[in-house]
Amino acid sequence: MEQGLAAGLADSATFEMLPSLAASAGFDSYNRKQGIYAQSVKDGTRSLEDSYVLDQNAGTADLQVVFNVLDFGVSYVKAKQASNEKFIAEEVMRKSLQRVIHDTRAAFWRAAAAQRVAADLDALTEAAQEELVRMKTDSYADKPLSELNAYKDMLTVLQDLTQMRKRILTAKSDLALLMNLSPNLDFSLDIPPEMDAMKVTQDLSGMDLEHFALVNRPELRISDYEARILKGEATKEFMRYFPGLEFSAGVAYDSNSYLYNQSWASAGVRVTWNLMSLFSRPQAIRLAEQKGELEDMRRLAMTMAVMSQVRVSSLELVQAGKSFEITASLDNVNDYVWKKSFKMKNDAERRASLQAAAKRLQSHLERDFAYAEYK
Repeated sequence: MEQGLAAGLADSATFEMLPSLAASAGFDSYNRKQGIYAQSVKDGTRSLEDSYVLDQNAGTADLQVVFNVLDFGVSYVKAKQASNEKFIAEEVMRKSLQRVIHDTRAAFWRAAAAQRVAADLDALTEAAQEELVRMKTDSYADKPLSELNAYKDMLTVLQDLTQMRKRILTAKSDLALLMNLSPNLDFSLDIPPEMDAMKVTQDLSGMDLEHFALVNRPELRISDYEARILKGEATKEFMRYFPGLEFSAGVAYDSNSYLYNQSWASAGVRVTWNLMSLFSRPQAIRLAEQKGELEDMRRLAMTMAVMSQVRVSSLELVQAGKSFEITASLDNVNDYVWKKSFKMKNDAERRASLQAAAKRLQSHLERDFAYAEYK
């Protein structure tokens, strides 16, 4: 909507460059006819017989075109500024789209990570709770240290599972919000196979990332357009320093029957100059130029910030790839540990298997969250 409004304002500013075309019409009525007499300048005696000069009822109409050169120049600069405002609105929309895409991608991979462990998390939590029920006792004072440690280990397993559930609890709700779906709507994600066989990019030296960012970042483009707008302000202040040159032309009609010519055409040239601008305008010009210089410094600072951000982000991407590789390796080891401890023979081995399963599930979640962070 802001983009559409800016486009409409730009079109409206273009029409301001046109000359003014004024049409007027009127009707006058008097209770008696208007008459005049003439008086001699020399001796003050009447030199003309009393005469009517205006009908009791008369109508007038005229059409006038006025073109002011100074107003045209100022309107032209305003139109250019409005056009830049339209471009700024487009860049703001592009930035918003980028943010929505970024947030949606991030939310999708977190929701995918949550979906992949949700079923196993429910089953493992239920198994841990059942094991705690079997181990529960009314008094801990008579229990040997080994049994207390085993009970504590199972409580730790349940605590870890609860923390995992807390981490994945809002993942799908965040994605549903970004897709404008009801938070209570149940849906499943079609998870791409690449999540289990991803290729990590660590070498970005062959890409000119900084140049690409400087050309395409909406923030820098917006700064460019704002600099143009401020430059236009300085131009307008400078133009107002000069006198205005106005051309006019028109046609008129008067129904007064006493007129020798009831219709006529006119043309004129007028020069106007506000002499007070000789004192006030230089300060306004300096102020506009200083605003432009300030915007240039802001853009330079933003340019450096973007370049630093790109450098830091490229390092973070490489680090995220390495972190994922380590997390994936740990997940692979925990998977084998769980498989080897899966055969339950007694209570101690069953508890060890639950602990291994919890570590395996946690490493799965850590691995998928690391993948989401990398994406």
